[in-house]
Amino acid sequence: TVSRSSSTSSSRSNTHLQGMSEAEVDRLFQEYDVDDSGSIDRDEFRAIADRMQASSRRRELLSIAAAAYGSFFVAAKSDTFQWAQKNFRSNYIEEGAEFSQGLVFPTAQLSGDVDAAVYNTLKKRGFTPRNTLFGHS
Repeated sequence: TVSRSSSTSSSRSNTHLQGMSEAEVDRLFQEYDVDDSGSIDRDEFRAIADRMQASSRRRELLSIAAAAYGSFFVAAKSDTFQWAQKNFRSNYIEEGAEFSQGLVFPTAQLSGDVDAAVYNTLKKRGFTPRNTLFGHS
């Protein structure tokens, strides 16, 4: 079992990474401590694991659906797809992964943004489709 006091003290190092305040941690603890015993027992833990697994499945399905839809849509409507990819990213990317990427690669860009930046830079320097062969994978 995990008691309320041990979960709060051990979670202090993790709350920064998760972006959760102590009040949010306490609220979640109370939500799953259904018998209000001050500790999380096996059944209560199972409820937490089930919720996490359901959330993971939902994100996986959304990711697959986005990839499938995107593969058809991106060729015809690249600008619209890139807009949707940026604006709906939080629905299919795990929060922890997004947070870690921001820490490790703070200036990371989507491939479409990199393509646009390269194109605009080359264009400003006089390169055109007529005088330049540019390829990427």
